[in-house]
Amino acid sequence: MWAVGVGLAVSPMCVSAVLLQKAYVVHGRSRLLLAIGIALILPQPVITYYLWLHPTVMDHTTACTTVYPQFFPWLKFGLDAPINVVFSVAFLIVVYRQYRLFGSGAWARLVRNGIQTMGFIVLFNFVCMFAAATEVLGLFSQMFFVMDWAVTSLLLVHHCSNLRSKTSLSNSPHVYKDAYNRAPEETIGGTYLSVHGLTTDQTAYDMESRHHFPNQ
Repeated sequence: MWAVGVGLAVSPMCVSAVLLQKAYVVHGRSRLLLAIGIALILPQPVITYYLWLHPTVMDHTTACTTVYPQFFPWLKFGLDAPINVVFSVAFLIVVYRQYRLFGSGAWARLVRNGIQTMGFIVLFNFVCMFAAATEVLGLFSQMFFVMDWAVTSLLLVHHCSNLRSKTSLSNSPHVYKDAYNRAPEETIGGTYLSVHGLTTDQTAYDMESRHHFPNQ
């Protein structure tokens, strides 16, 4: 259970750090948001302290059970809720801005840049921590901690894998008919050529080069 105690603190801190980095970037590197986020993340090791203070017993019903004070689930919820509120507001502002700029096409852009995934992680964490605090499943409510860890970890791995694939694609030249077709995140580290400034032979050569040398 020592490992569980460490994991319950380290995992939320890592997830919150990723969410904070994303919120920090999409809000123009706001130092105020960064300072608030760090201040709300730092108390997470309190969870480890309380788990290490209380024993773990073997039970014929639930096998391994941690004997923790009745207020512990609410303590965990109280530590997670403020940072979730900050992230929720931060990402909802981004959603509103995207909708004002792109209308019905905003959702596709939110999926592409990962804001949708970040928002779902925040919502899922809030639901799991609230369910654990209210003991929806009685003694088995501890499983909400594990469920939250598993789902958020999988979502973050999926998000990082998508970012890696986008980064590899951005390193190869692209041909666009106009600048409007370029997504903001695709302009980082890529080489872009205008179709209007190329002859037919040059365009064909560019496409052939990309086919034979995809990593260039």
